[in-house]
Amino acid sequence: MPNCIGAERVRLRLSQTDLGDKIGVSRSIIVRIERDPKSATYDQLEKMSQLFGCSIQYLLGETDDRLPQKDEVA
Repeated sequence: MPNCIGAERVRLRLSQTDLGDKIGVSRSIIVRIERDPKSATYDQLEKMSQLFGCSIQYLLGETDDRLPQKDEVA
């Protein structure tokens, strides 16, 4: 499974600390989430999804499609 969260973070040129600051968690939580995306809370995934402009399923490695599905768009 590709590390989509880490790849998206790097794409936006964010450090793990920067990403943590943006979603309200510590760097150690980002390290854990990048190692095991399913350890993230729904709130954390939702914030990263909005920040990265991609679907939660993409962040979890469940799809290769970056774009949110219609039912995810508010």
